[in-house]
Amino acid sequence: MEAAADMLPEHRPAWHALRRLTAGIQRGSGHVPIVLHGATGTGKTHLLNRLVDRLTAKSGKSAVTEAAAELGRELLLPTVERRAQVRELLHADLLIVEDLQHFPPAASDELAYIVDHRQARRKANIITSNAGPAEWKVSPRLGSRLVGGLVVGIPALSVDSRRGVATAICNERKLHVAPEVLDWLTRHGGGLRPMLGDITRLEALARITPGTLTLPVVLDALTEPVADEPVLLDRLTAKIEQKFSVSRKMLLGPSRLKNVAWPRQLAMYLAREAGLSLADIGAYFGNRDHTTVRHGVEKVRNELANDGGLREWLAAAGKAV
Repeated sequence: MEAAADMLPEHRPAWHALRRLTAGIQRGSGHVPIVLHGATGTGKTHLLNRLVDRLTAKSGKSAVTEAAAELGRELLLPTVERRAQVRELLHADLLIVEDLQHFPPAASDELAYIVDHRQARRKANIITSNAGPAEWKVSPRLGSRLVGGLVVGIPALSVDSRRGVATAICNERKLHVAPEVLDWLTRHGGGLRPMLGDITRLEALARITPGTLTLPVVLDALTEPVADEPVLLDRLTAKIEQKFSVSRKMLLGPSRLKNVAWPRQLAMYLAREAGLSLADIGAYFGNRDHTTVRHGVEKVRNELANDGGLREWLAAAGKAV
């Protein structure tokens, strides 16, 4: 997907706007806020991942990505408790807030303050949502800041685009599948998220199935549950508890302290690698939103590229359960 993101016709207007924003950040000239809106699974997050990779690799600029639901809860905490988090948001070169539809309206003016502060200092802001401005449930102050920027809609992906994405992701992950499996992956109309979940399950299947995955093999294996999910999640969490000396209550609780958040993200990663859905993982870990789970999993994947010891431990932990 990363290699093909800017080639999909549905993504071209958004990608053009994001590339202009990148150029503005590199020059220090700032940019008006950009709002990307489109139905779940249209590829907003993948476009932004590509943008962040491009920005941080080429210029060394900093980017912070926040799930709107988690950020909203943070902004509603007493000032002393959220001071460090807000400081990071104010100083990052790029702030991305994903899934505005989950943002608590009561925190709207706090986010508007952050946007105003950043705009005055030529810092870039990107907001995503599954719907356009008319359907937002935010304060007038925040709404006016966002609609004053560049609002770009992303349409549902065509069958050809979805198949192209499926092919690119399978190639990236060295997942060998028959052509009919690619057709099976594109069966969900318009959205990428179900497809990405299926590909994660195919990766788990490929570890125990030699050769190319054919459609009969896939259908036979994936018509059954990947595992007894509650039991599997309990086992994975126990591994993390033992390794990091953190209690299950803390892992499932609201704390965002680093010594709790990082082990929680590792547990989410293990659950995702086992083929569980983002929604099921989020429900287990304190009813967190799927975007929070996705951010955690992606953070771990990025860390694994530079930490062979952690990669080996996670692989062993996953096999042990």
